[in-house]
Order: sequence, then C-alpha cells, then structure tokens
Amino acid sequence: MHVIAIGINHKIASVQIRESFNQDLTKRHECLKSLREIKGVKECVILNTCNRFEVYVAVECIRTGMSRVQSFLSTWFGGQAQEILDLFYKKADEEAYRHLFKVTCGLDSLVLRETQILGQIKTAFFESQQSGGTSTIFNSLFKRAIVLAKRVHTETGIGHRPVSISYAATELMKKKLPAIENKTALVLGAGETGRIAAKNLAALALRDLIIVNRTYEKAECLAQECRGRAVPFDRLKEAVIQTDIIISAIRTESPLLTKKVFLEVMKAKPTKELLVFDLSVPRSAEVGAASLEGVKMYDVDELQGVIDSNLVERARESRKIVQMIEDEISEYKLWLKTQSVIPLISALTNMSLSIHNEAMKHIENKLPSLSERERKIIRKYSKMPGNQLLSGLIIAMKELAASGDSIEKEQLFDIFATIFSTNMPFEKHDERIIVEESRNFLHSHLVKS
Repeated sequence: MHVIAIGINHKIASVQIRESFNQDLTKRHECLKSLREIKGVKECVILNTCNRFEVYVAVECIRTGMSRVQSFLSTWFGGQAQEILDLFYKKADEEAYRHLFKVTCGLDSLVLRETQILGQIKTAFFESQQSGGTSTIFNSLFKRAIVLAKRVHTETGIGHRPVSISYAATELMKKKLPAIENKTALVLGAGETGRIAAKNLAALALRDLIIVNRTYEKAECLAQECRGRAVPFDRLKEAVIQTDIIISAIRTESPLLTKKVFLEVMKAKPTKELLVFDLSVPRSAEVGAASLEGVKMYDVDELQGVIDSNLVERARESRKIVQMIEDEISEYKLWLKTQSVIPLISALTNMSLSIHNEAMKHIENKLPSLSERERKIIRKYSKMPGNQLLSGLIIAMKELAASGDSIEKEQLFDIFATIFSTNMPFEKHDERIIVEESRNFLHSHLVKS
C-alpha cells in the first residue's frame, strides 16, 4: 500500500486560486465519498483550510493513483484549467509522510508557530474516520502526526507563544494604528479563527470590541469571554459605521462587505479611516473596496510580510522539529514493514490456539472427572510452551520484516511451510490451504522486500 498527497497551499497559489477549492462541510463529505469510490483508493482524508487544499489517499499503485485522483479533482471542481492543476504538488510515501508531519507541526504554515492547523488536521482526520474513509494505514499515520505535533508544542519553543493568522493580523494592526487604545474593533465570525482574533484583540485594551456572527448566541458567548459586546447580524452595517478596525473570519460564498456597503459606511462614519483584515477564504470583503479613499484592506496573502520578520527564530525552532519529524518517519516506516507479517502472525496464533483446543479436548475425554478448577489450571499451563515458542518466532518475523535482509526464496518457503504443516491437528485439505496461503503471502510481501 502506498500513500500519496496532492494539494496546493499559500506558497504556490494565490488566495484567488485557493478560494476556488474551498468547500463547506457537506461538500467535503460528498467529495470524500466520491474519492473512496475511485478504483484503487483504499483510504482518504481531505484537508481544506484558508491556506491549503490537500488530498491524502492510500492507493495500491502510485502512478495510477496519482492520475485517477488528479482526474477526479479536475472533474469535481468543474474542470479547473490545466495550468491551475499543474500547480498541485504531488508527493508519495516518505515524501507524503514528511509533508503531513510538517503541516501538522506548523512548519508549513503561513505563521510558523501556528497551532490552529493541528485542530484542523484532527477535524479532517476524524471527519474521514467517522465516514469510513480511513483504516489501518491512515489511522496510524494521522494519529502519529497528531501526537508528534503535541510533542512539538510541548518540547520546543513553538508552543510557548501560540499564534495564528489572526495573531499576524493583530501584529500588523498595532503597527498601522499606534494609538490603538482609542479604537473600536469588530470581529466578523465566531468560529475558531474569529475566536482567536477576538482574544488577541481583548488583550489590547481597545475602546470597544464588537462581535458579529450569523448565530447571535455564539457572538454573545464570545463577547462575554472577551469583554466585548455582541451585535445582531442584521445590524452589521450599523456596527461597521462605529468601527475603526474589522477582522473578518466568516465563511461566505460571496462577499458580505461589498464595495457598495463600504461606500455607504464611509459616508456615514465620523472618522474617515477603516482598516480591514479579511481572513476569510473565499474572501468576505469585495476586492474593489480597497480602492476607496480611507479604506485599507489586507487579505491572508498580504500578511506574509509580518510573518517573515522573524526568520532567525523560525530557523532555530525548525531545526529541532525537523529532526523530530525524521525520527517519526523512521518509526512509521518500521511499523509499516512489520505490518507485512501480521497476517502470518495471526495465522500462526490461530494455529497454536487450535492445537491447544484439540489437546484440551483429548485431556477432557481421557479425564472426564476433572473439576472446573483443574481444567482451568491445565488450560493455563498447557498454553505456556506454545506461547513461549510463538513469542520468539513472532519477534524474529518482525525483525526480519523490519530489516529487509535478503533471504533465499526457497529457504523461506521451506521454513514457513514446515511451521504450518508440522503436527497440525487439521484435515489434509485445511493443511494444504494454510501452506499455500503461507507461500503466497511470503512471495508477495517478504521475498519482494
């Protein structure tokens, strides 16, 4: 089984391109369902944030899998132009593991120390897992990525000052508006990004903090947390007139803050300046409004300058994390190799159990007067020799699978065929099936590796 990752992010695609790949929850579930129906795709996860769109799939063949998934994405998103699809990065196996671990740890984020991406990865994984989109390979891979990211945040400086794209907006806002304590800020949206923005703003001792959300109860709850006040969604324009700063983080298919709205607002505002940070993808503020006098607008791509101001710290923290990622990749590859012998271990365990059960039947037939306590004692201690033999054999098989050492094909066949066929209390028909399955398994897994 192979793992491939296909996607775009803020480094290679503008916000205009990224927003064309943005999907709501319902669409994402439909996309996952359709992905699972592609021939050769065994597991899949979709990661869709404002800064990236990525598809992770477990496939039988890398080349065929890549081709089919790309073709599917082109069709799903309405026949995207080839030049856009050519932007997608394509990674397989070790490169795909490394990419996922870097993304989860925040090394591939717009803001290095961003912790929000960890929650987004968990959500993407659980969405797929709950819909039956993951199994052994991705359950292990994504859980390892999540645990690794938590370790990174605990064991390195990356977690000591958690930030996000909202934090970058707040930092730029402080540079643009020195006398911030006299300003009123409005947060549009009470989701995760809006919540972080509101908490960052609450720490600045603003004159007033306004929260607006489609669901008023959520806005009210966030306003209470941040010592602000909630305003109903249908009074958005009225709230904007009172505002000096807007941080918009609301999901919308088309701009809520149109150029027309801004024109009306700027006419009615007592102060003729408005600073707008549009963190939404797709964007919630109409791009043309930036041309209006007094309106200064920044989208997620324009926050890059704030983020690049601390390159020395980025490099220092990154080196430690990169080594942790490489160690985790080695551990995962070792785990993958040992998975190749799990069916054989299971077969041997079942065979041992069957032998033991057969032996117990003979004992009980010969000694029908045994008490229940005596049966339990005999059953317990008669298992011990087989368990001890199996334990050593299982360890040896796992080490063999993990090492990748080359052993003569016929030797392997003879060794395991003997293990499966010696003193087996099965009928000859069953014995032949097990020996044949053993040979087939070894040929397809151990010998080829």
